Amino acid sequence: MALLEASGIGKNFGETKVLRDISLTLEQGEALAIIGSSGSGKTTLLRCLNFLERPDTGVIRVNGETMWDAADPATQRESEVRKKRLHFGLVFQNFNLFPQYTALENVMLAGELLAKEQPGYKADKKAIHAQLEAQAAIEREALMTRFRVASNIFALLMLAALAYGLLLRPIDTPPKAYTAPDVRQDTGVAQTALSADSKDGWKPGGYLGVDCVRTQDGLVYAAAYNGAAMKKRQSDLVRTDGGHTAAILSVEGELTGFAFDADGDLWLTVVTPSGGALCRARHDSWGTSVEQVVTQIDGAPLGVLSAVETGPDGKVYFAVSTEAAAKNGLESALRAELIAHTGTGCVYVYDPSARTVEQVLGGVAGAAGLALSEDGRTLYVSDLGDRCVWAVDADARELTAGGKNCVSFVSGLPGYPGALALDEDGTLYISYRWTRSGWLEKHADSTLLRGIALRAGENIQKKLFKLPADAPCAEAVDTADGSWKQTFSGRELDGCTAVCPAGSKVYFGAADSASLLSARV
Repeated sequence: MALLEASGIGKNFGETKVLRDISLTLEQGEALAIIGSSGSGKTTLLRCLNFLERPDTGVIRVNGETMWDAADPATQRESEVRKKRLHFGLVFQNFNLFPQYTALENVMLAGELLAKEQPGYKADKKAIHAQLEAQAAIEREALMTRFRVASNIFALLMLAALAYGLLLRPIDTPPKAYTAPDVRQDTGVAQTALSADSKDGWKPGGYLGVDCVRTQDGLVYAAAYNGAAMKKRQSDLVRTDGGHTAAILSVEGELTGFAFDADGDLWLTVVTPSGGALCRARHDSWGTSVEQVVTQIDGAPLGVLSAVETGPDGKVYFAVSTEAAAKNGLESALRAELIAHTGTGCVYVYDPSARTVEQVLGGVAGAAGLALSEDGRTLYVSDLGDRCVWAVDADARELTAGGKNCVSFVSGLPGYPGALALDEDGTLYISYRWTRSGWLEKHADSTLLRGIALRAGENIQKKLFKLPADAPCAEAVDTADGSWKQTFSGRELDGCTAVCPAGSKVYFGAADSASLLSARV
C-alpha cells in the first residue's frame, strides 16, 4: 500500500490551467523529486497535496485513507481540511515563521497542535504539555550543541583564512631582509615653516594629488590627478602664471613626472595598471597628441615609473621605482617597496637620436626621484629604502646602488627621500615622502612581519607612513661642499610628493592635497 497516492489532480486559476491530470504514488521511505521550469506548477502541486490549495479535480489518499476527493463534498469541510493539514509537513521557499514565536516554538508548534487531536487531551493536558516541554528542552540542547559546533568550526575556518591571508597568501613583492641605515645627526640648519597663507600657494582646482612640479619661462606646471581609482584615473598637466589656471595636457593613468627638453618637447612618465610608459608630447601638439616612446625593456613591461630628467645633450633619464605592477598608483607602490625592500628600482637613459635604452643604475630600493646637474654630468637618485641620495656619472652604465662608482651623496636622512630638484646655484632640494618608520626599520631583518604588513592591505600600510608637523618635509643641501642649508617643516602631511625651487620660493606638492604649498628661501 502506497504511503501517498494522488490521481487525476487538476487545478485552475481562472482560465489558466496550472495542473492537469497529475498522478503519482510514494512508498514508505521513498523520495520523489519534481523538476520543472519556474511557473510550471511545482509549488501549486505541493500546496494541493497538503491542502493549502484545494484541487479542482482528483483524489488524494494517505495510507489508503481518502483525504480528499474533489467529487465528494464530505472531504472538503474546512474543519476536516484543517485536521488533515496537521499530518503534512512542508518546507517553504521562504521562512514563513510566526513572528510572535521563537524559532524553537515555531518548530514545536506542529507537535502541540497534533497533541490536541489525541484522545483524552483535556484529561491529560498537563502531562502531555510536560512531555512536549521535555522534548523542547532536548531539541533546544541539540540545537545549542549544533550551534556551538558550527561556531567552533566557523572560528577555526576564520583563523585558517586569516592565517592564510596574513602568512601564506602569495604576494607580488615578497620582502627581503636588509640592514636599516643609520640616522644622520641634527645639523642645526635653518628651520623654515611652510606657509599657511593661500596667497603663497596655488590651488590647481578640482584635483586631489600633485606628483610633480616644475617651472618654465616664468610659468608653474604641475602634474595632478582627480583622485579616481587607478583603473579610472586621469592626470592633467596644469599650468599657471600666478592667476589663470589651465589644463594643457591629459593622460590616462597617473602622470608621475615630466621635464622639458631643449626643443620645448615635454617628456612624461606615466603609470597605468598595465604598466608604465615613457612618453613625449611635442611642443607643437600639446593637448592633442602624446606618444608612447618606451613601454618595455628586453620584452618585459616597465614597472612603476616615478621621475624623468632631460640632459643638455638631449638624452632622457627616467626612474623605475620598482618592477612591481602599479595596481593602486605610485604612492601605494612606493609604500609596498619600502616594506618589501626588493631593490628592483632602476634608472635608465633613452637616446632619442639612436632610439636606444640603457641602464644607468640598478639595485635601488625605491628610486623615487631624479635630479641632473646643469652641465648634465652628475645624476642624483633618491633611494627610499636606504634613506639616501646616490650621485653617479650620467655617462656611466650598469652601475649598482652602493657599488663601484656609485657613491652616497647624502645618507642617514630623517625621512624617505622622494622628489629631487636642483636650483641654478647648485642647491639640491630633497623632499620626504614620509618620516622614518621606527617599526619598519626595527623589523628590517624580519621578512615574516613585513610580509604580514604587505598582506594586510592598504589601510594598514598607510598607518606606517606619515609626515608629522614637527618632521622635515624637505631639506636643502649644497652640492658644492655637501653642507646643509635649510630644513622645511611645520605642516602635517600624508606625504610630500613634489618639490620645485622658483626664485625666492620653493613649491611643495602634498599627497591627496588640492593645493601646492610654498616656503620662502
